[in-house]
Amino acid sequence: MYGRFVVRRADFDDPVHRLGALWDVGRPTRSGVSPAPTIHTLRRLFIEGGTVESGEVDEIEPDFEDSLRDEGLLEQVPTGVRATVRISLWRGLVIAHDRPPGVQIPRDIVLRPSPTTRTVATLTVRRRCRRALDVGTGCGALALLAAAHADEVIATDVNPRALWFTELNARINGIENVRCVEGDLFEPVSGESFDLVMGNLPFVQSPDTEFLFRDGARREGRDISETAVVASADALAPDGFATLLVNWLVIDGEAPTAAPLSWVRASGCSGLVLFHSVQSPRTYATNWAHGPDDDVDEWVEYLRSRGAVSVANGAIILHRSKPRKVRSAKMSVSPSGEGGRQVERVLRAPSLDDEAVRSSRPKIVMPYTSTSRVRHDADGRTLRPIEIHLADTAGIAGVVQPVVAEVIDRLDGVLTVGEAIAAQRTASPGTVSPELEAAVVSTVRALVVAGIMEPGESTPSA
Repeated sequence: MYGRFVVRRADFDDPVHRLGALWDVGRPTRSGVSPAPTIHTLRRLFIEGGTVESGEVDEIEPDFEDSLRDEGLLEQVPTGVRATVRISLWRGLVIAHDRPPGVQIPRDIVLRPSPTTRTVATLTVRRRCRRALDVGTGCGALALLAAAHADEVIATDVNPRALWFTELNARINGIENVRCVEGDLFEPVSGESFDLVMGNLPFVQSPDTEFLFRDGARREGRDISETAVVASADALAPDGFATLLVNWLVIDGEAPTAAPLSWVRASGCSGLVLFHSVQSPRTYATNWAHGPDDDVDEWVEYLRSRGAVSVANGAIILHRSKPRKVRSAKMSVSPSGEGGRQVERVLRAPSLDDEAVRSSRPKIVMPYTSTSRVRHDADGRTLRPIEIHLADTAGIAGVVQPVVAEVIDRLDGVLTVGEAIAAQRTASPGTVSPELEAAVVSTVRALVVAGIMEPGESTPSA
């Protein structure tokens, strides 16, 4: 993780922290016992949800069973001892959360880090910063991740159980710079400012308010996603970033990204709308209506009554910056690695006219992969456009037409675009037309705006 620094403290007087240390074979335990032989017992208890015989936990460390029972993490059952929570190993952190529910789902259940947690984590712009805010923290995974590069992290949630888990997980991981505050969304930190805001909120467009982790109740006529965008913008310090997962309704006659783009424009911030996909009201309802009292038809009627022809999902990243830039892009692949790096390049990308492109010294961000397919037709073999995918990606791919690919390949951060075109003209006389030059300039501009290329320094015109 770029901008990362160590914030963990080895407090072996805390049995909760000792439990966390035992999952990492690189950390010593107070007794000096190697963690490796203990993993089987811990896995049975905290990952598989099984039971072990009384006394087996004390083989890890003396009196460890009583200590964990006193902390509420173990309980006695007829067959021995079992864990009251589950543990997931996530991005170098040990994360405790509720056990998977049965038929009845508790309203205040706290789930494990999910694919949406991973998406927010991947898209977050991570720099060394003073204050970070995790809104709707859940099990605290995003807050703990941010604690590695922020002096202070505030985690808010309306669910007291979520804050209990966040504080527990901070202890498990030996993290001391996370503070939990109970309250709805941004209310507990009203008037405060942050360098980083993260939100994996209950964004689901639901007619219910049954589950705290899922249902985004409307506030003052706004969906929770719009509310979060407005509040995040108000909370951002200069040059601060906010990353939010959002769902929104697509109204008949509107472009799929019309709603989130309007939120960003009204926010006063620069912003990037990452559009993932759209679903019909029935498909969306079928995917999300899993509660015992949920009725898919009721969900469909609710969505249609609000004018939705479909429901879209994606992410919004805000940047408190000047001059303002509002951009949108389609996610063609899942975000991975440190995708926040590409996000930051997109939001900081300059607006380049043709002459500025020609004098720039761009290069593709490393590492990356490029793929192209071959299509056979009556005229022979024809290459389709080449797609460029970064290893650290926000899900945005670059597209290069085969006709300009050889020129793009010459751009290594040393040659200007104009020099690369001239080199291609020398290498293949008669192949560089004015149309090709224009296509190269247009492609470079698009790759810079997409965060696929770094623009490099420009050579002043003579």
